[in-house]
Amino acid sequence: YQQIMHYHMQNEEYGKVVEACKRYGDSEVCLWEQALGYFARKEENCKAYISEVLQHIDDNNLMPPLL
Repeated sequence: YQQIMHYHMQNEEYGKVVEACKRYGDSEVCLWEQALGYFARKEENCKAYISEVLQHIDDNNLMPPLL
């Protein structure tokens, strides 16, 4: 699943990165953390994607709040 995510990240397909998280994130929770780090490092305006990823992480308690 991580290879699928990395493929979309390399091609800067932001929507597909989130879609991959939604599809495979239950099997590999770390995909959500990777997506958050990816969008946070981008210089473009990715606020909508960051917000969506953070909301999912918060709703499902996938990361400690301090992280």
